[in-house]
Amino acid sequence: MTIYSYLKKNNVHLLLVVSAVWIWSVYRSTLGMLGAGTENTFLSSTYTWLFFNILALICFALFILLATNLSRKLIVIAGGIVCATTLTLQVLSPIGISTDYYRYIWQGRVSNAGQSNYSLVPWDAGVENANKELFERMDWRDVKSVYPPLAEQYFRIPAALFDSAILKNTSFQTRLDMSRLPSLLLFVLSAFLLYKITSYKLVGFVWLALPFLQFELVNSAHVDVLSIVLVMGALLALKSKNLSAHLLAGALISAAGMVKLAPLLLIIPAACYLLVNFSIKRALASVVGFIAIIALSVQPYINDGFALSKRTIFWLSGGEFSIGNPLYEIANHISSDYGAVFLKALAIFSGVAIIISIIRKVFRKHFNFNEMLKYSLLLTLIPFIASPIAFPWYWITPLVFILAIITSNHQSLKPSNVLVFVLCVVLLLAQYVDRAIIIPPEKRVIFSIAVSLVFYTTFLYLLIKLFKDRTGRLRYE
Repeated sequence: MTIYSYLKKNNVHLLLVVSAVWIWSVYRSTLGMLGAGTENTFLSSTYTWLFFNILALICFALFILLATNLSRKLIVIAGGIVCATTLTLQVLSPIGISTDYYRYIWQGRVSNAGQSNYSLVPWDAGVENANKELFERMDWRDVKSVYPPLAEQYFRIPAALFDSAILKNTSFQTRLDMSRLPSLLLFVLSAFLLYKITSYKLVGFVWLALPFLQFELVNSAHVDVLSIVLVMGALLALKSKNLSAHLLAGALISAAGMVKLAPLLLIIPAACYLLVNFSIKRALASVVGFIAIIALSVQPYINDGFALSKRTIFWLSGGEFSIGNPLYEIANHISSDYGAVFLKALAIFSGVAIIISIIRKVFRKHFNFNEMLKYSLLLTLIPFIASPIAFPWYWITPLVFILAIITSNHQSLKPSNVLVFVLCVVLLLAQYVDRAIIIPPEKRVIFSIAVSLVFYTTFLYLLIKLFKDRTGRLRYE
């Protein structure tokens, strides 16, 4: 009896077991482990945390494979229970391993007080009038904001919840939990939008239930979730035939870029898609919507001496290597300072090559929705690969396009597709070991380089498969 036939024969019982182990593993990696102290527990328990997260990911993959042979009603009930329980565990857990969220709350407070985070650093706000526990957990207390304007506006919402009168007598952790509700709602909205975009509807559950995404976008509450929702909204608008929807698509891409800068590149494939499949009027409408949102958004940091621009240029220059990009480490070992310059030049050349390839397809009138998704994936990869600091959650946006591509044209999630996708996420999780304080620095660099090279190789294999088939579907025969 093969493994597949065994799963098919006993799938109902196995589904219940997999669901129970999945919920237990998420509990162990959030409340069960982190609940014993603060997020810093992770630094001394990295391998335990990774084990339970990877176990949850394995359960996720098994659930997807079992779902192909069960009734839709059973899958909806089981999936709903798993998602509701694990998302609740994420919200109730101490903030993941990121100190970013404490900065988000702080900056939201400054904005709600009518001050600018582009002209002030946290020290300027006055510790005596603020929550000291929040301030003490924050990193980068002596630097101005590095976030685009719409991200700054979003920070006002969790800050307002954190400081709401109804929560003033509750504990610090309870106030943090409640302030993460907007991230939870945006995450659920992102799953719904992906459900609407793709042809294979199970992909909505795939996104919502993925443990890595739950941890980063709900528990750690990274602002990436807002950018992802805006990108998905733009993709959904591009599938419409209405002129107003295409105007909205450009505006949403611009808004996503005003939260995280990388999505600004997506206006190129979006406008080209509209030009080939609709008209120059539609392409221009998306560009107009794109420019309008930028014009409305950039004023705050222009008035503060282009603080964001200066900070971004410094960041891209390679001046910060608290968590180095392994490609830069390799380049520096090979040719010192010239290695980083070469890597940046290669990234710029790759971006130009992709744009030229898009233009060629426009002239050939061969640029459908799937082609747009594939080239959007490539363009969003460039900034993440080329940035001096590589965080695992930076790769979440490309995952949107991978899921959308592999489920296009009514293609189901084949076991091979699921396994390749899961392998990419496992390698992303393994990059967290780079933060473990129990690893000596020299071994940490070697491990980070090795894991990242395996990850990039896997990702390259995935890209080759994506572009080999003209229909935009994955084939692993």
